Amino acid sequence: MRIFLYLLYPFSLLYQFLFYLDRLLKKKQEIPDAFTISVGNLTTGGTGKTPLTIYLAGLVHSIFPGKQVVILSRGYRGNKSKEGMRVELTSNPADSGDEPLLIKAKIPFAEVIIGRNRFQSYLQNNSKGKQRLTFSNLNPLSDINGRFSPRFRARTRRRFFISPSDDGMETQQEPGVQKVIILDDGFQHHAIKRDLDFVLVDSNNAFGTGFTIPLGSLRERIAAVKRAHYIIFTRYAKENASNVEILKVKFIKINPDLKFYNLAYIPLPLLNCKREILSLETLVNKKVVVFSALGNPFSFESLIESHKPKEIKKVRFPDHFAYDQKTMLDLFLELKNFDLLICTEKDFIKIQHLNLNNSEMDKLFILPVEVYLNKQAELKSDLERLINTKSD
Repeated sequence: MRIFLYLLYPFSLLYQFLFYLDRLLKKKQEIPDAFTISVGNLTTGGTGKTPLTIYLAGLVHSIFPGKQVVILSRGYRGNKSKEGMRVELTSNPADSGDEPLLIKAKIPFAEVIIGRNRFQSYLQNNSKGKQRLTFSNLNPLSDINGRFSPRFRARTRRRFFISPSDDGMETQQEPGVQKVIILDDGFQHHAIKRDLDFVLVDSNNAFGTGFTIPLGSLRERIAAVKRAHYIIFTRYAKENASNVEILKVKFIKINPDLKFYNLAYIPLPLLNCKREILSLETLVNKKVVVFSALGNPFSFESLIESHKPKEIKKVRFPDHFAYDQKTMLDLFLELKNFDLLICTEKDFIKIQHLNLNNSEMDKLFILPVEVYLNKQAELKSDLERLINTKSD
């Protein structure tokens, strides 16, 4: 093991040097007439960047309903990542990548644009108006809380439907900057200037081995938090609260101006493609197959385990795995011995595109999660003040 460390250590140093050069020499461009927020992390793997991106977009939209919210993503593993594209509700996840399509499904009021060159892709694909929507266009995952109540349907129409013929009113344009740009996975993206940097840190496994790629999971050294404004501790729970306090002390020594927030994922009732709801409490009598294609599947699996199903089988695929009909047929065969299949929203966004008509689809349920952030009122006040300040 020690020999392995010695062999990789020079490559880790080389990676740090090349990363430093890229940041130093890269020409930074500012998106005009916009307030830009970056959401990123220090490590490889899943730390919850996409859920926070969705959460922040919704928070900004609630403060400034007249401003256009635009999400810029690389579109990792999307076929159109190189040339760039505007993501629609009907886009193919193979073209857009799974996470950008999930973002669009969850917050259809936002523009979602992918491209390796995010600045150029934004200039080519940003539209001046919002996408016209009808209620039937909304994905089953869209704004999932309370979706079945008549009051919610009315509120959804007011929030998402832009056409005056649908709403009877048009969104009033607000003064100052007209767009709020959110860079999904943007902390190491040096080509675009930003006004705020949110850095996510896993409360359970903050830095892995503590080494940079390829020796460890760090994308850059911990000292990079000098560039950050907010640290978000994801997967926060009382069991790791003491560890989070230790990390805060470490970060404050590097950047005394940092603000800290704790983020937890609250599971919502299970949902299938027919929008049928299944209470999590009923899992105690069910035999379930839990499957996912995530960078970190343990959090998702533990949420299901915490509701003590009668029997559980775990199936894991590589992160960003492209589901096909054969894979799904193999999973449906598991229903001979199990009651339900359960996956994440990120998995379902790809499975949905297969347009499967199998009767077993009714037994495929999604576990939606709600982001809970402590001190939300404080963050909301910060965003309102900072965006208004730039507007002035």
